[in-house]
Amino acid sequence: ATQFPQPGMFRHANTSFQLIDVPSVAAEHPIPFLADTLQHADGCLFVIDLAQPGCVERSQQAIEILAERRVHLIPEWPETGSLDREDDDVFAVLLPTLLVANKVDLLEEPEAELEILEDLLHVDYPTMAVSTETGEGLEHIGPWLFDHLGVVRVYTKVPGQEADMHNPFSMRRGDTIIDLARLIHKDVARDFTFARVWGKHSFDGQQAGRDHELADGDVVEVHTR
Repeated sequence: ATQFPQPGMFRHANTSFQLIDVPSVAAEHPIPFLADTLQHADGCLFVIDLAQPGCVERSQQAIEILAERRVHLIPEWPETGSLDREDDDVFAVLLPTLLVANKVDLLEEPEAELEILEDLLHVDYPTMAVSTETGEGLEHIGPWLFDHLGVVRVYTKVPGQEADMHNPFSMRRGDTIIDLARLIHKDVARDFTFARVWGKHSFDGQQAGRDHELADGDVVEVHTR
């Protein structure tokens, strides 16, 4: 079992996602550093062993322990709902959560078991049934995260050269050209004058300003003074 946070990466649609595997959350082995580890996470894959007896109680306990540490697992994701706070605790961590039910290969009726689990947990997290043993369902995690995190891939080019279509900048829906400029370098953002954009929502080489909203697949040529 994982004793300390273990980082990893996986690729989907030319985008890298960083995953942090954390130790199991349970009363018998408290994790003092857990809240700090989750502070900057964009979401939570709440993995449950669906074939384990007592998985409902252990899951409820984990949710409660996290809440005590001011880490709240919520069903809303950036693309499906508001993440606005309902209380005044500005230090609380709100983690959009996908419930991932593992070991479905060991169950005769995994969908029915998953429905029962959701009812007993009294949560409305989006759910996904998988098997790390057979690989069933794992192929859906990347596309799901890509869509629900609102990932936008933006490619850049130097004037007079072809665009680099292998290493996009990973942005979020709603980000603008000046956000891209900041990712490239702070001096690029400071000296920005205009950009040219090629994309499905722009005509080729369209001149755009700092507040132009980026779309997935855009190619951007940034000009500075």
